[in-house]
Amino acid sequence: MGHITLNEASIHEGAAALAAETRKHAANDARCQALGWSCIPLAVETFGNWGREAQCVFSRLATLLALRQGRPKSSAVRDIYGCLSISLVVPAPRLNLHLDPSEFQAGIKWWLGIDSSQCANCPYCPSHCLDPLGHHALTCKYRGDVVSRHNRLRDVFLESCRRACIGARVEAGSGLGHDQHRTRPADVLVPDWVLGKPAAFDITVTSPLNPSTLTEASAMAGSAALAAEQRKHHANDAKCSELGWKCVPLAVESYGCWGIEARQHLARLASRLATRYNQSSKSQATSSLYGRLNLALVSANVRALLSRSMSFQDTY
Repeated sequence: MGHITLNEASIHEGAAALAAETRKHAANDARCQALGWSCIPLAVETFGNWGREAQCVFSRLATLLALRQGRPKSSAVRDIYGCLSISLVVPAPRLNLHLDPSEFQAGIKWWLGIDSSQCANCPYCPSHCLDPLGHHALTCKYRGDVVSRHNRLRDVFLESCRRACIGARVEAGSGLGHDQHRTRPADVLVPDWVLGKPAAFDITVTSPLNPSTLTEASAMAGSAALAAEQRKHHANDAKCSELGWKCVPLAVESYGCWGIEARQHLARLASRLATRYNQSSKSQATSSLYGRLNLALVSANVRALLSRSMSFQDTY
């Protein structure tokens, strides 16, 4: 943010992006008019706040995507901003938070609904045919892509907790409780989360294209994540209650729509991160946190798509 907009930006989110739009119009309007073009600045602040004109463009694009793919506009809006948020994340190869050119290309094609399956069979379970929207590739149990995606999200969440100076440990709960069974209701256990009570965070990724939730998902964005939250509560509430933990599902749909409980608790984590790093606005920490989580999700998704799609075999 430039010094000219520092005072405004400290009061109004998006003020720096608005100033950037004004500068772009001043620089380009005359030339664009001479060519018969419309000048549309897509301005974004370094912390992820987009300008008003950019938001209008993304809203129109979301409408077209929703019509093309037969899903709610709100879901398409979340996908677009999720896609764009990853471009603001500093690459971190140690956490697999990076995309090479072929992966970025595959991700863009997937988001736009471009069919790269060529109606081929899955190379790892030939009895299943690859579908145009990538549902099978992102839910296939073979080759370990589902587990790898889960672990990447878990690691990013754990690392974010530690950056906020929050004590946490992974894969907790096995062998504990009255029944001594091997279930682990906590992918990440935070011993002191709310009012001194431990929270057992259980990460799950679900597809809105699952037949069991397809009807609801086509009518309301986030319904697949809501169903996944309910399943996690049904599976883990009893054991978490016995151990004195709070069960917190972190459910996210494969397109990047996070569940209600996930958004509530990620907002709390973002507040802790903002305090830890003396950030003036919580939105800065929120944008960074979602950017890192979304990049982990996207990178795992496109690698699953690439490994199964014949149209990308030459670049994978």
